[in-house]
Amino acid sequence: MSQPNILFIMADQWAAASVGCFGCDVAGVTPHLDELARSGTRFSRFYANVPVCGPSRATIFTGRSPAAHGVWHNNIEISADTPLFTQHLRAAGYRTWGIGKFHFSPMQCYPPTDFGRLGFDEVSISEDPKHGPYLEWIRRDHPEWYPKALAMSWPMPYLQNYPPHDENLLPAWQEAAKKWVEPQKSTPFRNIFYPSPLPMELHQTRWIADSAIARLEKHDAAQPFFGVVSFVDPHDPYDPPTPYAQMFDAREMPPPIEQEWTREWCARDYAKFQDSMFGIKNFSAADWAQLRALFYGSCRFVDDEIGRILAALHQNGLQENTVVVFLSDHGDLIGDHGLLMKGPWHYDKTVRCPLIVSGPQIPQNEVCDALTCTLDIAPTIMGLAGVEAPPLEGKMLLEGEGWSEIALGTNASYVNTRGGCRTLISDEGWRLTLFPDGEYGELFDLKNDPNEQTNLFRDVKQQTRRLEMTERLVGALARAIYPFPRGEFAEM
Repeated sequence: MSQPNILFIMADQWAAASVGCFGCDVAGVTPHLDELARSGTRFSRFYANVPVCGPSRATIFTGRSPAAHGVWHNNIEISADTPLFTQHLRAAGYRTWGIGKFHFSPMQCYPPTDFGRLGFDEVSISEDPKHGPYLEWIRRDHPEWYPKALAMSWPMPYLQNYPPHDENLLPAWQEAAKKWVEPQKSTPFRNIFYPSPLPMELHQTRWIADSAIARLEKHDAAQPFFGVVSFVDPHDPYDPPTPYAQMFDAREMPPPIEQEWTREWCARDYAKFQDSMFGIKNFSAADWAQLRALFYGSCRFVDDEIGRILAALHQNGLQENTVVVFLSDHGDLIGDHGLLMKGPWHYDKTVRCPLIVSGPQIPQNEVCDALTCTLDIAPTIMGLAGVEAPPLEGKMLLEGEGWSEIALGTNASYVNTRGGCRTLISDEGWRLTLFPDGEYGELFDLKNDPNEQTNLFRDVKQQTRRLEMTERLVGALARAIYPFPRGEFAEM
């Protein structure tokens, strides 16, 4: 087979447990992803080594741990001398392009990083704040909707001198937000979940999908492509448009796992930070149900847009020579254990992510239960492309080799928020998590306690296991700290 096209589809903040074929307890959320899994291989134990947006994406595209790529939290730009696998693909003849969210630089930076130096021939970026090409498209082609779109954007400092028009957009944002966003506040602090005031056709998720379809339609078959389609959703705020905002009945939502704030860690600084940001400690059962209904509405919206993109592959005759990869950067707790989004805790819905690979010569309707992680993506993509990979930390997933253990780490869950932890996931099905202060830890038997409700960290019967896993975690972290454990990238 000639070099295949590779369509690399990403979602943001979407746990494996919230995808149908991975065991979602809400029906009808992901029909297109479920079909994609039937046509390919699904990886059931795929973990984010650094389950935070920017660090996770840096790990995915470099095949390196933060000790090597340097992106420890969301406010660090990936450095100019950090090699990405896209550079190797471009050098091997691929046309490399990207659409949507990348988070290779801090969100307060505009315009974002120089993607040419990172191995991309062309990009159309739309990050969480929504400024840039997407907002400019609304302003130019749909001016009547521009105030609502502006209201849903983020009030970043650069709006005082917004580069596309060299103007101060903050007053216009404040006026629009007061009219369209303030009345929808779901907590006393900020908007977390609400129906989008924009129609489906003008939502950021649709814009990303439409942009991807347009790129596929103009593909030159003489050159293989590596294309990134990276959705911002279902990341908070949970704001699907009609009809997705009404698609799932809040009254039918299964309740979160262990909803009450009764655990020891609830007194920790970061739990207090989450409550100060979002007020979730005072959420009622009805609040959680409505939030989850809107979250799953966002998931279904993304799934339907992925379905449109996959249909475009077929309509343009590209499916026979295109490998499709779907994954997310990390998960979202959506109320489990009384928590929201991500954080310095490594529960299943934070760290276990969906990964599906489908295409020519990929086993169909297969499930790989080997222990795998985001470090494995870079060598896997280069292997699919027939490009010789430099020595990397990860493994080629489709060769069937898994890990005996995986080390996970969180330093700051957003930018400079306090709280961090280190985790070992063992192939035997145990999770050990240690926190910096040493006063609290977690040890869970994932096979017999998949909901992670019985912490065995201080169980006298498990002290031998706790010590053994601590030693394994220290060893795994030591190997990750050495920046080139299997050699160095070849010179570009």
